[in-house]
Amino acid sequence: MPLTVSPVTEQDLPTIVAIDDAAMSGGPLPLVRQTLCCFPSHASYLSDILATLRSNFAKRAEQDMHYYKVTDDDDPDNSNIICFCVWKIHDTTRSPHPPSRGTRAQPLRPSNFPETSLSAYVAQLADDLRADYFPTESYLFFEMLMTAPAHQRRGAGRLLIKHALEMADARGILVSAGQGSEDGIGLYKRCGYVPVREFWMDMRPYGVDVEPVKQWMLIRRVQGDEMEGRRGLESKL
Repeated sequence: MPLTVSPVTEQDLPTIVAIDDAAMSGGPLPLVRQTLCCFPSHASYLSDILATLRSNFAKRAEQDMHYYKVTDDDDPDNSNIICFCVWKIHDTTRSPHPPSRGTRAQPLRPSNFPETSLSAYVAQLADDLRADYFPTESYLFFEMLMTAPAHQRRGAGRLLIKHALEMADARGILVSAGQGSEDGIGLYKRCGYVPVREFWMDMRPYGVDVEPVKQWMLIRRVQGDEMEGRRGLESKL
């Protein structure tokens, strides 16, 4: 059956958490989350993730956040959901960008509140990216993109990125950005994104015994001649 893109509903949220958990299984992020936030069990960790997701989902309209899924009617598991994506649109025609924090992201250092420190660090990286490449323009930023392990490499992630870009185009938003890992950067590149910055997430100062994880910030800029736009970005590397 063809894969179908549609909005996520509140009833889908537990499945979304299960897909996220399965997709991240074996990677460092679940261990980092659980260690930094001191969850007593994996079940309590998943319960907290679901509660946070429900809270954010309820505020999606006011925050211009968009939750979409890909379904496959032939899939008997995961309520037919095989992939989901969350993106946020920062529209300067509705609300100007806040002033830059005026500082640059520094390497992570131990803190009494490591989860807060980590969140602030990632937010600062995104702020740096905006300040350097699109300081006054509206843009779309991908917050999360996950595919159920059994359905990877079927094109579901690409369908969601394409849908997001079509929505951005309809609103006249010409810039989109995302954060990709070694597993995900290829998908973004196939959708026309250019890696413009790389960084390492190192959790060892917090006592989380995992190797540093390489990440990239990527940008896709739409112009009259899209390939010319890509070459313009690449010249800034």
